[in-house]
Amino acid sequence: MPVKKTDEMLKSYIDDCNRTLKGFLDNGADVNAKGNAKTIDWQTYNPNLTYEEFQDLCKAEDATTPLYEAIKKGMIWESQVDLLLEYGATLDESCLEAARLSGDEAMVEKVERLLKNPCVSLCHTGLDKIVEKLT
Repeated sequence: MPVKKTDEMLKSYIDDCNRTLKGFLDNGADVNAKGNAKTIDWQTYNPNLTYEEFQDLCKAEDATTPLYEAIKKGMIWESQVDLLLEYGATLDESCLEAARLSGDEAMVEKVERLLKNPCVSLCHTGLDKIVEKLT
């Protein structure tokens, strides 16, 4: 498959993911709710997983936030990182760990910059929406 076609397909996939995520966030989903990849990983997937078991996994030590996971995917997912920040996702030191895990130096630099100047994060990602939610 030609690279251009693959890039277009990936961009389309990311746009679809962001549109779905935005729909959940617009309808009240908690932007900072932790989840656990064990619930969907092919090696640990359990089709008989109960909701209570799912909740326990989301409280486990290895549970992570959507922002952590988006950052860990690198700059190609920057639009999702920005979307989550726009909706009030908490940027903390764990996000720097995620950026380092991404292996993407540009993502590491972005997270370091945002951690050093949280106002940049707010201004960059929709301060007007944050103020709107507060008022």
